[in-house]
Amino acid sequence: MEEQGDCPSSTEISYFQRAMSGHDKVESIEPRACQEFIIHRVGGLTPVIVYLTNLYTVGEADVYQIAGACSGVDCIVTVSNWQQYTRDAKRYAAETKIGLFTLTELMGALNLRYVWRYQKRSSAR
Repeated sequence: MEEQGDCPSSTEISYFQRAMSGHDKVESIEPRACQEFIIHRVGGLTPVIVYLTNLYTVGEADVYQIAGACSGVDCIVTVSNWQQYTRDAKRYAAETKIGLFTLTELMGALNLRYVWRYQKRSSAR
């Protein structure tokens, strides 16, 4: 999605690939396109198609656009720690069975059969 201007740098893509390769539920990671990856998982878990975004804030319209452009996408992942997504974008993504995650959240979601159902644990005090 070049028109969006959200392509991560090669350093960020390499970091993502290393992080995924180190996950105990990941068998392999296969590039599908510039920002798309297929994560093959172990233990009978289905592969996950990830769209890696470098948008500062992912909004509902971004989720709509990415889902329309990337056939079969299972989740959209912000690549950098300072990036975020809106509450409306998270809600819309979940309604369309797409996970919208930070990289840390994706690490937790990969343990689930349906990654889009992953919810970040809130810190109880």
